[in-house]
Amino acid sequence: METVVKYELIIKYRMIFDFFYRAMKKMVRLASNHHIYSGCLATAYLSKGKSCFSDRVSSQEVGEFKKRWEGISNYVPKVFLEIYQPFSEIKTSDFVPDSIFFTHIEPIMNNVEFSRSFADKNMYSLLIDHSFLPKVLLRRMHGRFLDGDYHTVYNIDDFLSVLAADYERVIIKPSISSQGGRRIRLLESRDGKLFFGNAHVTLSWLSKEYNDNFLIQEYVQQHPFYSAFNPSSLNTLRIYTYRSVKDEKVHILSSMLRVGKPGSFIDNISLGGKACGLFADGRLNGIANDYEGKTYKSVGNVDLTLHGKVVGFEDVIRKAKVVAEAQYYSRLIGFDFCVNEQEKGLLIELNNYDVGIERVQKCNGPLFGDFTDEIIDYCRRKKKSFKYIIR
Repeated sequence: METVVKYELIIKYRMIFDFFYRAMKKMVRLASNHHIYSGCLATAYLSKGKSCFSDRVSSQEVGEFKKRWEGISNYVPKVFLEIYQPFSEIKTSDFVPDSIFFTHIEPIMNNVEFSRSFADKNMYSLLIDHSFLPKVLLRRMHGRFLDGDYHTVYNIDDFLSVLAADYERVIIKPSISSQGGRRIRLLESRDGKLFFGNAHVTLSWLSKEYNDNFLIQEYVQQHPFYSAFNPSSLNTLRIYTYRSVKDEKVHILSSMLRVGKPGSFIDNISLGGKACGLFADGRLNGIANDYEGKTYKSVGNVDLTLHGKVVGFEDVIRKAKVVAEAQYYSRLIGFDFCVNEQEKGLLIELNNYDVGIERVQKCNGPLFGDFTDEIIDYCRRKKKSFKYIIR
C-alpha cells in the first residue's frame, strides 16, 4: 500500500513538473520567434536605408498589403513593401514579408525538426541520385571518418596525401549549417600535400578547424557561360520550389543567379556578390542587386539587358523537381545548383529552413506568384496548430 502511495505521489509531481516544463518551453519558443521577427525588421530597415530608390508606396498600397497578410499575422510591417516594390518595379500586395515568412509560413510549410536531417550534406548521397551531386572524397559524421561511399577511413593523413596526389583543388565545408558560405574553404595541392593558404591540412588541422560533421568534395569546373560573370567564384542558380498543398505536385516558384565577388571562390551575396534575376524560362531579366542595395545592368562581362538564357537551366529545373518530390517534410525549398563544363547541373546545397527570400523578391517580384492565395489560405487555417521552433 505504501509503495502505491509513493508511486501516485511521483506521478502527481511529474505531472506538475511537465506542466511547468511545457510552459517554459513555450515561452522560449515565443522569445525565439520574437528574436527572428526583430532581426528581419532590423535587416529590412537597414536595407531600406541603403536603397538607391526614393519611390514611396501610397497609403492605399500599404493598406492593401497589410490586409493581404494579416490573416497569418496581426503585425504586417510595411517596410517590406517599401523595399521590394521599387526594386522590382512591380506594384502588388503579394510580396511576402520576411518576418511573417520566417516566423509563420516556413514553420507551417516545413517541419523544421525533421527537415534539418534532410539538409545534412553528408546525407545527400544516401537520399539523392549520385549523378546530381559533386563527388565527395572524404566526410566526417559524428566523429567518424568515411570515404565517399561511407566506408570507414582509419589513417586520415595518408588519405589526405592520396587526395593531394589526385586533385589539384578540393573544397571543404561543414555538412550542417553552412549558410552564408561559413567556413567553406578552397584547399590546394602542393608538393603532395593539401594546404589552406600556408596551413598544412592534416588530421590535427581538421580536428581544430572543423571538429565533427564536414566533408571534402571535388572542385567543380563551371561552364564558361558562368565564368563570364566572375571566373574566381562558383556561381550558382538558386531555384525555389513549392510542393502544393492542393495537388502535391512540385512547382517552380522563382529562380536567380548568384555571382560571387571578384577574387572570391564562393557566391555569397553578403560578402560582395550579386543576385541576378531570371525569367521563368531561364533568361536573365536585366535586374541585379547587391547587399548594399545597388542595382546593375551588367555583371562581369555579361550585359543583363540582352536577356540571354543561362546554360543548363532545363537540367537544373528537372533535378530540382526530382529532389523536391522526395523532401517529404518540406514544401518550400531553395536549391543551389552549379553547372559544370558538360552543361550538367550539380546540387551544391539544399535549403529547407531559414531559406532567404529577400534577394529573389528584389529581382523577380513576389516569391509565391500564382500560389500566393493558396499558401496564405493554408497558413491561415494551420497557424493555430503549429508550434514555433526554437532556432
